[in-house]
Amino acid sequence: MTIYDELHSDHLKLIGLIDELLDMPDRGDEDYRTNLIRDIEVEVVLHVRAEEKLLFDSMRSQKNPAYMNLLQRALKQHREVEQMLYALREKNKQDEENSSAVWRSAAEDFRDALVHHISHEELKLIPVARKAFTARENIQMGTDFLELKNEMRVQGIPMLRYA
Repeated sequence: MTIYDELHSDHLKLIGLIDELLDMPDRGDEDYRTNLIRDIEVEVVLHVRAEEKLLFDSMRSQKNPAYMNLLQRALKQHREVEQMLYALREKNKQDEENSSAVWRSAAEDFRDALVHHISHEELKLIPVARKAFTARENIQMGTDFLELKNEMRVQGIPMLRYA
């Protein structure tokens, strides 16, 4: 599979996880909700770090000015998604301590930002990236993407940048 197939698969998985979270009741089963938020965090961090290292750095190394705006926007969106995920995690902690349900609005905001980013990436960045590399390079990056994510799982998941 190409890196774009792997990215799309991750995108679907992330949307599924956040939708599972949003399908939960406001209160009750706090442990499951906390674990689900942690699963989302792990998947986001692995995805973002591997994508930036393999795809974004490879595009940047070509020094094509046409790529720079797309990459800057995608990187900015990665930071925003991570900030929102951090806010979700913190609001979930507050809810556990105060028996409130403010986590839901943070989860909805996170989902909106994630969907916006995925749309940008799949409709604007990926079509350009597909043309920047050969079919063989795209497949190799897909393999490298999975290997890097697995290495990070084994070595320890990097933290959110805003934790």
